[in-house]
Amino acid sequence: MLPPGDWGQPLGGTDIDGDGGLRQDDEAARAVVARCAAIDPRLTDARIVEHRLGAGRSGRR
Repeated sequence: MLPPGDWGQPLGGTDIDGDGGLRQDDEAARAVVARCAAIDPRLTDARIVEHRLGAGRSGRR
């Protein structure tokens, strides 16, 4: 994670086996925020302002 700034705080990501789609998943995004908030409670009410999607390196182990 990067230090927070006026522009926001980037959080998390997902790698779901067998799902190579490039579609926004609001449920997954909320789950990422919840996991980050478990580590840093200041993120509990974080507002999602942008989703960035792209093919990652999911085939790499």
